[in-house]
Amino acid sequence: MIAEPDGGLALLRVGYHLDPLGFTPRELYGFNHRFDNIHRRFRTLYFADLPETCLREVLADFRPNLAARQRHIERYGLDAAQDFADMPVTAQWRVQHVLVAAMVRLDGPVIDLTDVATRQEVEHRHAELLLDYGLRHLRSARDHHQPPPRHADDRR
Repeated sequence: MIAEPDGGLALLRVGYHLDPLGFTPRELYGFNHRFDNIHRRFRTLYFADLPETCLREVLADFRPNLAARQRHIERYGLDAAQDFADMPVTAQWRVQHVLVAAMVRLDGPVIDLTDVATRQEVEHRHAELLLDYGLRHLRSARDHHQPPPRHADDRR
């Protein structure tokens, strides 16, 4: 579904306590998150409906899997290893990051990538780009948390 924005969306965000709804200053930003623009022309603020979703997104950097870490380093070079946290979430991190509510007003269309037909449309439109980056399909975060479908003849 591609929809035009309405009056606003009440959402949540985990952000740095001094400006939780603001962007990380450019000089501190690594442009290494999954929705960041590789040409560094724009950045993304992450919002969600549920506090748990906000925390999962922010804390994902603290639990990268080894294969994803290796692909990241291969793609961006040895210095990219510094993008991964060596330490667990500290007390200082918990003090410096807060959960806040926000009313988000959009001035452009919203694309629901959890809608299969919309995702397929975007996938077809950007097939060459996806293949350039070794991606066979767009997948939503929800896809990663669901087990693959089982078939009736699958005896495992």
